[in-house]
Amino acid sequence: MRRKKSPDKDGMEVDDVHTTLVPPKGEPIPSAAKWGTPNWSGWNAQLVLVGTLLFSLTCPLWLGQVDAQAGQVVVGLICFLSILMFLGAAPVAMSHQGRKLYTKAEDKGGKDVKHAVCVTLYKEADEVVIDTLKSLNEQSVAKNITVLLAMEEATDRVPERIAKYKAVLTNVAGMKHYVHPKGLALEVPGKCSNEAWSAREFVKELQAAGTSLDDWTFTSSDSDCVFHKESFADLERKFREWKGDRPAIWQHLPAFFVKRDESYWFALGASMVRIAWTASLNPLFNIQPVSVYSLAMNTLIKAGYHHPGYIGEDFMIFAQTTLAYGTTPSMQILDQPCVMGPTLGETSMIALNEFTAQAYRWAAQILEGCGFMWHNATMAQVPVVVFYLTCFWWARLWSSSIPVFVISAVVAVHTELIDGGEVLGTGCKLEWLVYFLAFMYSLTVITAPDGESKYRARFGKDEFPDLSIVQQATRFVLLPLVSTVLPLVELVAFVHLLMKGKVLIAAQTVSVK
Repeated sequence: MRRKKSPDKDGMEVDDVHTTLVPPKGEPIPSAAKWGTPNWSGWNAQLVLVGTLLFSLTCPLWLGQVDAQAGQVVVGLICFLSILMFLGAAPVAMSHQGRKLYTKAEDKGGKDVKHAVCVTLYKEADEVVIDTLKSLNEQSVAKNITVLLAMEEATDRVPERIAKYKAVLTNVAGMKHYVHPKGLALEVPGKCSNEAWSAREFVKELQAAGTSLDDWTFTSSDSDCVFHKESFADLERKFREWKGDRPAIWQHLPAFFVKRDESYWFALGASMVRIAWTASLNPLFNIQPVSVYSLAMNTLIKAGYHHPGYIGEDFMIFAQTTLAYGTTPSMQILDQPCVMGPTLGETSMIALNEFTAQAYRWAAQILEGCGFMWHNATMAQVPVVVFYLTCFWWARLWSSSIPVFVISAVVAVHTELIDGGEVLGTGCKLEWLVYFLAFMYSLTVITAPDGESKYRARFGKDEFPDLSIVQQATRFVLLPLVSTVLPLVELVAFVHLLMKGKVLIAAQTVSVK
């Protein structure tokens, strides 16, 4: 139902507030209605994926004892393929450095494009949200943007927040606010369900007004994301160029720099890994969007909106689009990046706990998404899904697990668990070197001196604070340690998900909130 204007505690009137405490009967989110929300989705595929990963990581320690020749061939092949993958990823990442940054002044005109930007909120600090909204208000095409504030029923100070946020958004076309009710059937608390609710309610309003959706885009944003002022002008250009013959998802390249001077070394290291992966392996293998991305509104609708029964909204929208269209969407990185914040905490232990919990949830929700794709694929879609999951599993999970494999292989060679001699031992060391250098190379997109100066010039020092010499050194020197610990956390999450299913992720999400 639509709320009438109501005064907050300071006497201010707030409008454009929408809330529905009781869901309409027979109207679940389309993706939930179509695919349901089982506790386990495609557990057999998940078991194969986790088993493959465990085999790959541990095979140097035991395969040579079973069959000496097989041990040499398998370990050598893994080394060779990994080196090829990273040698291919580095040039892809470097290509972003040479891109000419698009601006609105270069716009050659064309059809008007409207943008619905969904900012999901729970109990974030006002200053964090306001920074995000200011960056939207300062867009060169702000008049084409409608901001959707997606809140939870438990969000505090709703009227006060809306009044503050609306005062910031003076240049945009409009602002809508939706409250996602808790305890709905087929839903798990999180960004997926929150975003799906708001998007569907907004689309209902557009359709009721007779508005065509053909020229609308939908952007999924976190509450701590600062966009460059030309981000949506860049998106408009890409949207106009898009022919529509294949679904597309446009990635806003995330740079985790907001308050990075307050972040601890492990969070800085993990942020570097995510930046490098998003800029290199992700576009190389056409894998998935990450955190902040855009797609055509009609694509979102055909995919059934974000599935409210899952947590990983970025992977899920890729999976749902694949199943809806029968082909994987084309991942395209926008020229203009966005700045976000790494994991923070008042103390090192709090930050470490949050960092570990995030890695745990990310891993579990990705494996759950893989099972979803397999479980719901039609017979005609099986070849597409199998090919995608093979590429995804190799690129997304193996890339983060290479340090563990290299340690296993080097130990196996030097303890003669596998007869690799100098060739295989040198190959393992070379693989680790290529892995490290490739990631360092890809990080020049953002973290090299020239890259940092470019980003600082575009965003300013507030969003791009300086790091101390100690922080600069530790984020590079300790990166191998972070890269080794992350896959171990992921393995624990994978095994727990196989044992407990969706109940595990739901519990983790609620505990964080």
